[in-house]
Amino acid sequence: MSSTVGRRRFGSVVDIYMARKKLRNGKEFGFVRFTNVEDARGLEKELNGVWIGLFKLRVFPAWEKEAHTKGTKGHVEKRHESI
Repeated sequence: MSSTVGRRRFGSVVDIYMARKKLRNGKEFGFVRFTNVEDARGLEKELNGVWIGLFKLRVFPAWEKEAHTKGTKGHVEKRHESI
């Protein structure tokens, strides 16, 4: 399934997960995974604030796996190796 917002195509949706439980503030949440996205910032801007029925989308880009190590405090560190 491809994702089209407005007249722009942003890639293909490959996975959707909607959680059964809610956040501490009572809001529902879920995750959507895309593939072949050329403009991630554009996708984020276009989807943020879109209403689907009674639900308003809030978009938060995924963290890189390395950022979930202890002590990173929310920033993403990328390691560069020289050859």
